[in-house]
Amino acid sequence: MPKNSSKNLPLFKRLSYRQAKLVMIMALVIGFLFSFLQISLDYFNVQNKNEVILQQIFNSTKQPAAQAAYTFDSILAEEVVKGLFKYQPIYKIILLETSQNEKLAVLERHLSVSPWRWLSDFLFGSSKHYNIELLVQEQKYGILQVSVDTNLLAAGFLDRALVVLLSGIIRNTLLALFLLYIFHIVVTRPLFQIASTLSTIDPNNPEKTRLPCPDGHVEDELGQLVASTNKLLVSIDERTTEQESILHNLEITKNAFSRFVPREFLSLLNKENIVDVQLGDQIEKEMTVLFSDIRGFTSISEKMTPQENFSFINAYLGKMAPIIAQHQGFIDKYIGDAIMALFPTDAEEALDAAIAMLKALTNYNQLLIKDNFEPITIGIGLNTGQLMLGTVGGKNRMDGTVISNTVNLASRIEGITKLYGTALLISEYTYLCLQNISKYSIRTIDRVRVKGKSEPVTVYEVFDGNTQAVIELKMKTRNDFENGLINYRNKKFNDAIHCFKAMLNVHPEDRAAQIYLQRCQHLQEAGVPDNWDGVIALNIK
Repeated sequence: MPKNSSKNLPLFKRLSYRQAKLVMIMALVIGFLFSFLQISLDYFNVQNKNEVILQQIFNSTKQPAAQAAYTFDSILAEEVVKGLFKYQPIYKIILLETSQNEKLAVLERHLSVSPWRWLSDFLFGSSKHYNIELLVQEQKYGILQVSVDTNLLAAGFLDRALVVLLSGIIRNTLLALFLLYIFHIVVTRPLFQIASTLSTIDPNNPEKTRLPCPDGHVEDELGQLVASTNKLLVSIDERTTEQESILHNLEITKNAFSRFVPREFLSLLNKENIVDVQLGDQIEKEMTVLFSDIRGFTSISEKMTPQENFSFINAYLGKMAPIIAQHQGFIDKYIGDAIMALFPTDAEEALDAAIAMLKALTNYNQLLIKDNFEPITIGIGLNTGQLMLGTVGGKNRMDGTVISNTVNLASRIEGITKLYGTALLISEYTYLCLQNISKYSIRTIDRVRVKGKSEPVTVYEVFDGNTQAVIELKMKTRNDFENGLINYRNKKFNDAIHCFKAMLNVHPEDRAAQIYLQRCQHLQEAGVPDNWDGVIALNIK
């Protein structure tokens, strides 16, 4: 082993000494220029992205806002304004009915306070104001006035800019130091001799090769490297076999655990391995929850043996599980024939997954019919909101779970599909999270107050997963349905009955139209209660 270690080698003998100052200066200057360019690009991107997000939010709100202005419905107006107000940068909203120049709903909060506000005002302006015309059948019935706090829109940009500058300085300083080390190796011819010898090493017998020390480098860093490498080659072979065996067993164990604990669950908890999970680990996050259930499975299972039941369920779940994974979701648990899945990305992925599940079910039913089984139907409910994901249990047995009213409401909405004879229902919270509503076939189903919830919630049907014939019928009758709902909520039951009957003449099997027709006829006969607001209380578990 060389007598001198790298720690004792004088600085002036090191090859990197002459390049040190130049490398440091060049790396910092170039890094600063690139950081400034990145911040500039981010500035324009943030402006465009914020405008796109705001326009998407406004577009998703135009229809219910216009309906509120058209029907002079202050309750609906307040719901629309509250929905918009959930977007933090919006600090003032006024929904104005233009015919009588009356404010149907107003919400306002103070502008945010920040020591960097002067900078955000300089870059983005102090605030933005939007006047959105509310049209129904190309006639203006109201204006939605929205004021946006640009400081909140710019907060992320300013944080990223600071991080870019600091990280750029740190990164390029480290890069410069790294290049110093590379220079004193790459510029020396002896290094290429060592690399050439290393390339001839047989991976299966590394201990048989020895590196020759270049002439004149016995006492410098290269001499240290050669001596250490030769020593390492002697012991590496016996350790390689042992490590490969350990890694192989670990991979098998990891794959086995992943079938019981989803990798996505561990990722959300910021855990790399199941052994890192502790009781009480938890995180709060906005997600979309999907519940699906087979209709009438109890009666179906009674006709099967236990083995047939398990085979049937596993075959069905085997069709649905990959669809959920393809849309960035993961299955939290199986509840018999029911599925509870979580989508941490966005609501559209969850909705696309639900539609794909219904389309896959159509193909699966054809296989069931061929095997002399009865076709099955399922109901799917979606809801979006904050939830707590974590571990519960005891010292010797714990499980991953989610706890939130968001989960409960998703389950209730799935149950509502039975009442209205629909395959897929979503809450208003999921509806407001959709960035491209126009690509879906949607209609409002009802405004309900489910068990365990004090506030009513609007429920929408997405019928893209129905057969093409049913989709065409529902699209054809959608205007009559919407007009019927407006008349129903305004207590114009004769007009509502006319709309629902017109629907049923085109689509007699529309369960929602049948229900509303019965309600209107009942209210006409029994009278309207004093506190009637059109909200239906449903005792669905």
